[in-house]
Amino acid sequence: MPGTTSYSAQQQLEDLKAHLRTVDPDVKAAQVDVTRLKVAQGWTSGKPRYLACIRDLTAIFPEEGSTYATTVTLRSTSPARFRPRSQRTEGAPSVGSDREGFKHFRNVKLGEVREAGRNSREIAFTISFVYQPE
Repeated sequence: MPGTTSYSAQQQLEDLKAHLRTVDPDVKAAQVDVTRLKVAQGWTSGKPRYLACIRDLTAIFPEEGSTYATTVTLRSTSPARFRPRSQRTEGAPSVGSDREGFKHFRNVKLGEVREAGRNSREIAFTISFVYQPE
């Protein structure tokens, strides 16, 4: 019965297509999770260079706490940026280039310097850099 085999194969194909339609949302959700895990892997596997960068950024700020970062943007393909705030002082803000950890920062550039807010006693500024760990 050649017709029966053809019908059976066609029915199997339709059943498989129906099954694929039902699992498609799960597959798409899993693909999103895989992408997220790949990003997280860069933070945790091997030598965690982003964690080392945060450590070195912390080390260059004055210890008394007058300067702190509000935003840090780290990318492997372009200069990193961070937006610190500091107590108002005369002159431009600075981070201590003589402090431990500064040796890993290249092409350090001071960007916008502005008041942090109308009634704030702080200034906000932007610094861009390339981080090169040992």
